[in-house]
Amino acid sequence: MVEPTARAGMIRAMRKKRAWLAVALIVLVALLGTLGWMASDYRLWIRFATWPQSADDPANARKFSPQVPIVYGDSPAPDTGQDLVIPQDVLEEAWDYAQSQQTYALLVSVNGELQFERYDRGANSRTPYNSQSLHKSLTAVMLGAAIYNGAIESEDQPASFWLEEWAGDPQRSGITLANLAYMEGGLERGRFAVSPFAPGARLFLTGHLAREALGTPMAAEPGAEYIWSNASVQALSIAIERAAGRPWAQLLRDWIWEPLGAGEAWVQLDRPGGNAQSFCCLISNGRNWLRIGELMAGDGVWQGRRLLPEGWVDRMTQGASTNSNFGMQLWRNEPYSPTQLRMSRPRLEVPRDPALAAPDAWYMEGHFSQRVYVVPSLGLVVVRFGKDRLDWDEAQMMNGLIGALKPPSSVSLSVTIPDHAFGERAAPRAPDYERRDNWARYPDGEETLAAEHAAGFYIHPTTWPGSEWNATVPDAAARPAVDAVVASQASVLDACCTVYAPRYRQAASAAVFDQRGNRDPAYGLAFTDIVRAFTHFAERTGDRPIVLLGHSQGALHAERLLSDVIASDDALRKRMAVTYIAGIPV
Repeated sequence: MVEPTARAGMIRAMRKKRAWLAVALIVLVALLGTLGWMASDYRLWIRFATWPQSADDPANARKFSPQVPIVYGDSPAPDTGQDLVIPQDVLEEAWDYAQSQQTYALLVSVNGELQFERYDRGANSRTPYNSQSLHKSLTAVMLGAAIYNGAIESEDQPASFWLEEWAGDPQRSGITLANLAYMEGGLERGRFAVSPFAPGARLFLTGHLAREALGTPMAAEPGAEYIWSNASVQALSIAIERAAGRPWAQLLRDWIWEPLGAGEAWVQLDRPGGNAQSFCCLISNGRNWLRIGELMAGDGVWQGRRLLPEGWVDRMTQGASTNSNFGMQLWRNEPYSPTQLRMSRPRLEVPRDPALAAPDAWYMEGHFSQRVYVVPSLGLVVVRFGKDRLDWDEAQMMNGLIGALKPPSSVSLSVTIPDHAFGERAAPRAPDYERRDNWARYPDGEETLAAEHAAGFYIHPTTWPGSEWNATVPDAAARPAVDAVVASQASVLDACCTVYAPRYRQAASAAVFDQRGNRDPAYGLAFTDIVRAFTHFAERTGDRPIVLLGHSQGALHAERLLSDVIASDDALRKRMAVTYIAGIPV
């Protein structure tokens, strides 16, 4: 018979043993679960351990694995013109700056003819580079190619038509392909850190890219916010692949690479036979990217063959509704602002370089200052690959090249006399200055500027020779001339001010010379637009100092604005810092 005290001790020992067994079992289950979770995406852990440290070094471009070829073979030399359109000293000056910024490759072409090709730091014409986010821009190009080739009907279709993972989701089912291309899909950016647990890093490391990208949490309603998100672009490429029924590398080859006659290039996969990383990591050389830029400069036509829908490049270069400097995976030169919205969650605005000296300029951007610049009006394409430089200045290199190609900033006007008196026909509709497209310059980031930072209001001169007494603001034919003088004249204020420049129903050139009573009412109608635009400008810029600039017709309106509006308003009078009135006697 067991003594009561001994029995109690045995019970305590058994309980203690069971407790330890329970703890051990929990630890074992947790360990097995962790090992199972790790094993379900074992490539993530292998990549994390073996990932090359310097992605901007060309020596590492082919070390990422697995990669599959788009095509093999040398990239043909670009076409070379008989004579340089850009003077050699201007090209050398651009190279001197690029070289000082640790550049590997710089290529310049005008109207498809090579002007300059130079390499440094051991690179040559065959050196492959990791394009980083330049692949994002190419994904937006591929959306246009998918539409042109009949795989997709419209960029406004819901992505869930092909992404069945989103079909039953009340938020994701409303995301359109255009939302994804404009970074307005609402998908979370994902914290990026050098960790396999950071969502932003996992997209680079995972062996299950579709699962990771399409499962990205939502941070906003579709179309409501600009959120820079790798997952948005990845989802877009997966939708294109599924719509076309072919893998990404094959689509790139069939729709872009082979028609361009481009050379060797590779895309990076999440696993053998898996998804290509379209948000990053297309491996290619400068010559191939120059051809892509030339395709874009030609509105999607290459050597007489159309590869993209007519007007698709214009669609890509339209500003996003939530970030006017961002198009479809590219950055726009206009409207200019001293800061550029890079992310909205978390919000990040970075200082912006001075404006490029061509309003229609835009560029594709990859991390580490990889660039493809395009100026369609000049036929100019510039490709730069190099080291990561936070002090890279877009304007310092580009504006010399642009200046060598631009015609004089003055606008030559013929005079067409309207065949009717002012007032016999309805006036053009008044522009709504709440809409950014009614401004040639409209800066972002105003709320972050110091109270002493000046705000500039520029009124352009007569640029319109049309057959009515006043220009119609939405008239696309009238815009290039306005943009040209705004770029050459308003830019003088960039160093001191954020500059606003309204498009307005300017009096036509015929009104300048009219002696039959049409001049004053035509100028009066134009002035009503100036007053409304200035009122919007004054409200938006708070109490900051005002710099007023007008030339020719714009000077007349500026002078009248001072006398009729500003002089009678104490608050506006106190804000006036300086007025420049040029082109008329004062």
